[in-house]
Amino acid sequence: MALLRKLACGPFWTAAGILWECSPGRTLLLGALIFWRGLEPAAFAVVLGRMVDAVPEGVRRLGAGGGLGALGLWLGALLALYLADVVVRRFGSAAADAFAWRVDRHLGAMVLDAVNAPHGVQELERPEIADRVAMAGGEAGSARGGTAVRLLLSIGGQRLSGLANGVLLFRFAWWAPFVVLAGLYAFQRWLAREIETFTLSTEGAAPHLRRSAYFLELALGPAAAKEVRVYGLEPFLVERLRASALSGLGLIWSARARNRGTLAVAAAVQAVAGFAVAAAMAAAAAQGRLTIGQLAMYLQAFFGMGQLLDNADGGHALVQAVLAMRKVRELQRELQAPAEDARAGIAGTPALRLERAIRFEGVDFHYPGDPRPVLRGLDLEIPARRSLAIVGANGAGKTTLIKLLAALYLPDRGAVTIDGVPLGPHNAAAWRRQLAVIFQDFTRWELPVRDNVGFGRLELKDRDEALWAALERAGAREIVAALPRQLETPLSRRFRGGVDLSGGQWQRLALARAFLALEGGARVLILDEPTASLDIRAEAEFYDLFLEVTRGLTTILVSHRFATVRLADRIVVLEDGRVTESGTHEELMALDGRYARMYRVQAERFQEGEGDEAAPA
Repeated sequence: MALLRKLACGPFWTAAGILWECSPGRTLLLGALIFWRGLEPAAFAVVLGRMVDAVPEGVRRLGAGGGLGALGLWLGALLALYLADVVVRRFGSAAADAFAWRVDRHLGAMVLDAVNAPHGVQELERPEIADRVAMAGGEAGSARGGTAVRLLLSIGGQRLSGLANGVLLFRFAWWAPFVVLAGLYAFQRWLAREIETFTLSTEGAAPHLRRSAYFLELALGPAAAKEVRVYGLEPFLVERLRASALSGLGLIWSARARNRGTLAVAAAVQAVAGFAVAAAMAAAAAQGRLTIGQLAMYLQAFFGMGQLLDNADGGHALVQAVLAMRKVRELQRELQAPAEDARAGIAGTPALRLERAIRFEGVDFHYPGDPRPVLRGLDLEIPARRSLAIVGANGAGKTTLIKLLAALYLPDRGAVTIDGVPLGPHNAAAWRRQLAVIFQDFTRWELPVRDNVGFGRLELKDRDEALWAALERAGAREIVAALPRQLETPLSRRFRGGVDLSGGQWQRLALARAFLALEGGARVLILDEPTASLDIRAEAEFYDLFLEVTRGLTTILVSHRFATVRLADRIVVLEDGRVTESGTHEELMALDGRYARMYRVQAERFQEGEGDEAAPA
């Protein structure tokens, strides 16, 4: 009985349970198809044996001018079984394919929901989460739910067929199926150990395989194509791809090598068991205790019991499919469920509307996996409807401060408050509705212009007048008007009719996206290096626009361009994750500290013609 449980359970029923959650009705249909595939071979063996035994009588009846008699009936039954099997298998394959597509879509939606559930991005940067996403999504070579559907149909039918043939073989001799099972068990133990080893080693190899997939993407994709060719990086990428893949595969190969010693023993046990049963059948037939038809039937049952033994490819694939499906569940438990619990009280939480001030109160923060703190006891007040500029050297924590303000991360210690209300998972989504943000590394969506601008406020995406107004304010109207399909032009040459834009043109579209968010009701404007890709003329136009755009808004500006910085109502200097200076441009120049030194260095560079910055007027 333990053997039967071992053969019948395991990944098979785990996968079936997950599929049941996806669609009970389709899972029942899949079970009916498995039932047919399992019983049809044994029924075929019985009918064939009866037909063979009816051949002599049928031949005599034909010779006497009669009909086929029982031979005709069994021949008709055999033909009916064949035709039914053809129809059911064709229908079953189509139904399994449709179910497979449905399950893949369902699991894909579960992965997307889980990955997008956290209020920020902090959890997604953990390596173990990235590995789970890779395993769930197939990046590390794991199968998905659609594969599980097809394997359940095939492996489930095989196992049920093996059991049915075992019952049939029991009619020959009660001990025969148990001897066959003993041989199968020896081989199954080796195979189960092999599958377990492969699965565990695949999990350990996931980081290496994920890294090799990244190098393959760099080598084949357009994102890095220019620099790969200019700097001759092809050999480097190929070598890194090979090394990463071999590191991952080496873990799998070395783990599997430990199981090879038992393979010969398992195969020998199975061969001896099979020979004993076959020899007993041959002896019974020679002694006249079995008819030719019965011998044919029992031989088919004998070979049919081999269906109880998983083939290596199918067993590995099913375990990998189940592993991928389990990773989806793990992502749900680790990302989606806690995020939903954290937002459970959102219905009773008042919407955040900034009226007085944003405050950073004793904020400490470090990025996941990096012990070095980026912010250390940061205290900062940002009054409502005023503009604040943030300056500092690279790595001072400017962009990190913006990410905390957008609730993309939570502080390690301290709090970010909006009019005294702490910002957290329960109110992050509502707070972001108040934000219009241009990140320094803003996304260049390979989608039409309409989407690139409309993502600033989705409910305005289909209102052309709002999109054109935002483009006008960003100085991008003429750029878009000159495109082949204007708002509908895809911004990527990888798509038919698509175009690519310059860095400055992309930045203008990012500005337009933020302006559309303002049009949709956002009241806090966050600009992280908004003129980094603009030429001097476009940057001067932005200076003229700055005061108009920021009037009546709470504005946070991060920039190295002091011509823009000095326009803000207040300027703070960040050093080592703390505010070291704060005041107006005039006050900070009079202080003659860090800000004044940075300002003078930039002014001197402009006067000597060494830089392309606009003059700090």
